Amino acid sequence: MELSHHSLVQYRLPSTGELVPLLHIAPSKADVERLLVISPELADVLAASGMAVYYGAQPRLLTQKLSLCELDESHRQTAVKEIKAAIDEAAEINALGVGIAVYFLATGVNGLQLLGAADYVQQLFYGAALIIAVVLSRQLRRRA
Repeated sequence: MELSHHSLVQYRLPSTGELVPLLHIAPSKADVERLLVISPELADVLAASGMAVYYGAQPRLLTQKLSLCELDESHRQTAVKEIKAAIDEAAEINALGVGIAVYFLATGVNGLQLLGAADYVQQLFYGAALIIAVVLSRQLRRRA
């Protein structure tokens, strides 16, 4: 399931002629089109990363041994409910949050490179950032 398509666009301010970078988020099936003002640095990171954001629901089904092709109606309905929950969760994830994460990781890796850190230290940084992000996400979800 694809979360969204995004692209970078620029808007020229009529008063000053300054270019303002915008993150254009194309509408998905049930979403609306959005334009978010972002910093030039974040625009550079997003453009350089070439990332596309996807959300996979398969792990949710496989870890619970669920299938949309189940012959038993009650098991199939349980799988459908799980897919709907995955869609809701994907909708909560936003492109701005992904952009902030990419910016954080790129800045951290650039800092490590400037310090002359070995390549494996960068991988440790990625792993630690991922663990911290998962823990924070779970804590925030419990509070909500």
